[in-house]
Amino acid sequence: MKSRSWRARSTRPWTGWKRRCWATCSTTPAPGTPAAPSAPPRTAPARDWSRPSPWPRRTGHNRSTTGTPYQCPRKVSRPRGTGPMMRWAVVGTVSAAVALGVAPAAVAGGACEVGIADTKVYEGTKEGAKVKMVFTVTATPGCTGAVGFRTVDAGGEGWASTPADYEAVDTVLQVVDGKAEQAQVWVVPDQATEPDEKVQVQLHDGKGLTVARPDAVGTILDDEGLVLEPHGGRIYWDVDRQYVEVPAGINAIARVPITARFRTADGTAVGGTHYVPVPDGVITFAEGADGAVVRVPLLPGAAADPGAYFVVEVFDPSAGTVGTPRVVVPVTP
Repeated sequence: MKSRSWRARSTRPWTGWKRRCWATCSTTPAPGTPAAPSAPPRTAPARDWSRPSPWPRRTGHNRSTTGTPYQCPRKVSRPRGTGPMMRWAVVGTVSAAVALGVAPAAVAGGACEVGIADTKVYEGTKEGAKVKMVFTVTATPGCTGAVGFRTVDAGGEGWASTPADYEAVDTVLQVVDGKAEQAQVWVVPDQATEPDEKVQVQLHDGKGLTVARPDAVGTILDDEGLVLEPHGGRIYWDVDRQYVEVPAGINAIARVPITARFRTADGTAVGGTHYVPVPDGVITFAEGADGAVVRVPLLPGAAADPGAYFVVEVFDPSAGTVGTPRVVVPVTP
């Protein structure tokens, strides 16, 4: 006769070891046992653990395999919302949000926000060469959407006007994964000496985004009278370090970074023999500085010809004008 399964055995009446277990672990009557209010709670007899168990050795589902009395299962408490079904629900929600391009902040109950910051730029003096004023637009990481960007002609004293000072803009900026397109306004340069002027810009009509900071101001800095030039009288060289430094300066502190281009030209020194030629380099004057350095690498041939020199020319500044554009640079003391 085949042994019945554990499911069949588990349906036996509450007798024997099951009743003893219930009496040990619970103070309520076992199923099928009439209530006895006047009787004291049933307890298991004291056990001398040094002696062999009087209970038979049992195997199978919910039975001891060590010969010790059966230990009733204890209910394991778990904080609400931490069970396996809840974990799968959270994973499914986040996965769906990522697939749909929704920002994690929005999934967590936050908002996808976008804002714009103030900026400033020199007006420029080169006629016909417009200057790009760039505004920084930031959005919540992971957010995707779109937002309108436009200039607002505020009018009045101290405010720039279009089209004399800048070109009006009304466009839409795309935001993908928290990164926005560049917001820019083209400034029209002139040679007139005038006070600084301001441009009002605005973000509006966010789609999938909340506009947290809609307004910003761009300041057009007047650069008339700003002069940049290399200093031929303060040239430094060091053959051991194999380069020559040519300092350049401006006659005022830079209110924003200023760039200029430079190039080298042969004199009695020859590019490729005495020095490394630079056909088109960039020199940068940092904000708050009034000087910068042009560095040109030297070659071993420079030490062999002490009278050799080459020329450094500075041109095309982003602000102001160039005073003395060319300077002679000796390759040795």
